[in-house]
Amino acid sequence: MPSVSTVYLGAGSDLRAVNELFVMSGLGPIVTEQPDQQIVALYADGELVGALHACAPVVVAYSLVQAGMGVEEAAEAAGRIQAIEALAVAREHRGAGYGALLIDKASEHARVQFFSETLLAKIDGSDPELIDWYARRGFSVCAPGQALQVNGVSLPLSPEHRDAWKSLSTDS
Repeated sequence: MPSVSTVYLGAGSDLRAVNELFVMSGLGPIVTEQPDQQIVALYADGELVGALHACAPVVVAYSLVQAGMGVEEAAEAAGRIQAIEALAVAREHRGAGYGALLIDKASEHARVQFFSETLLAKIDGSDPELIDWYARRGFSVCAPGQALQVNGVSLPLSPEHRDAWKSLSTDS
């Protein structure tokens, strides 16, 4: 069983390795100087095999304000949502369950540390295998062209993405 650790900004070489993994996966460098971001790094036998980056709630709040929600309402709503910015597993380690483990660890951390109620991911809408992968992990996936509604306001949606969300409630 690989050891799983949550890495925060300031961890130096771990963050550099996480960004290298994201770049090698075609996602570009992701980790920046944002407060409250969540970075989960997964190691197997000391080797980085996967990583997940979830943005700070202010990023979700900004998206809600851009979509027409008031600033205070957006700040309160965004505090309940943890949004995945990137998820990558090294090509040679795909299919071993590491991506699902990253989702599980990020979900637990978001629920316990940030009191988040929802985990959100914008996924490639042209990749049916990826859409199915998220659905098998308990995510609901919006239909093409539909966006997740937060307090009656649609999150901005790019044409190439689909929103997928998962309740983090322990009651569901």
